[in-house]
Amino acid sequence: MIGSILFIIFTIGFSAIIQKEFYFLNFLNEVIIISGIAVFFLNNKNIQKKIFLRGRRKIEAVIKKVSKVEKLKLKKEKHKTEITKIKKEPWKDVHVYDNCKFFTFVTKDNKEKVIALVTINKKQTLIVDGKIWKKFFDRILYIKISGDGKKVGALVEINGKFTLAINGEPWCKTFDWCYFDFEFSPNGKSVATIVGSEENGKYTVIKDDILWEKWYDWCSEMKFSPNGEKIAVIVEDNGKSTIAVNGRKRRLSCEKIDYFTFLPDNKTIVSIVRQNKRVTLAIDNCLLGTEQKKFSWHYEGDKNLNNFDFWFDEIEKPEISSDGKKITTIAKKDCNIYYITVKIN
Repeated sequence: MIGSILFIIFTIGFSAIIQKEFYFLNFLNEVIIISGIAVFFLNNKNIQKKIFLRGRRKIEAVIKKVSKVEKLKLKKEKHKTEITKIKKEPWKDVHVYDNCKFFTFVTKDNKEKVIALVTINKKQTLIVDGKIWKKFFDRILYIKISGDGKKVGALVEINGKFTLAINGEPWCKTFDWCYFDFEFSPNGKSVATIVGSEENGKYTVIKDDILWEKWYDWCSEMKFSPNGEKIAVIVEDNGKSTIAVNGRKRRLSCEKIDYFTFLPDNKTIVSIVRQNKRVTLAIDNCLLGTEQKKFSWHYEGDKNLNNFDFWFDEIEKPEISSDGKKITTIAKKDCNIYYITVKIN
């Protein structure tokens, strides 16, 4: 009704402006137009919402006016929806906890594993698919599962020291420092991480609660071989970098190792090594362009191979064939691009 009356007044005023009969009507018409538009939008909530949310539809729930009871209901429905997305069926066991965070992991065969990090009396533990770990820890800092989903690992703190707990059982050895992103072997049977000691200021690797004998100035980039039997890590000693495999250092050392990986044969390692601001490719202890009895190399570039320097400004991460017999990469030097192919004999 109000809208209709305002519309009639708006029409009369607009006509008066066109005919220019009265100056006063012109002023009055502007006031009526503004008032009419304001009342029209106030009485039409749908249009109000549409214009206010133009290009910002994500905040629709924020501007909607609801009572306290409705807000509580919406909050409960949202929480219920989030839990339903994680787990379609409720867990049978009922657990009471002070705080809870849910994590969803996916195994290699696309099966979901739901893990809840819970706090009870200032101690933390995990609930894995509804089954709670019996032991509690001061803190749980990182959670990871094996590829097959059979093992759940966690980096935990116990009395100011750090260690790993596998399926609820902590390792016997604890350390001052522990690398948070520990690794499961590809077959899921083993787990390893890098640890450090404040006493000697050095670092080493621990696998399945068994510590390497040798400690180093620094360790980084730990990797398992494809079959999970070997562990390789970049180590630094006396300002030189090399690769240690199962606790034994390789002969080849340099200023820095930018990248390395195992070949499918589980023993050969290809790496990118850096020296004097230049980089090159290395196969085990052999630099590119040397020891052709072990591997042959070919590149597209200068024709004079005898005098060619195989140290480059840049070299890309190598591509490895499925059988590990062929390695290809692209290198750059002095504004030239070189395509390199290495064949393992």
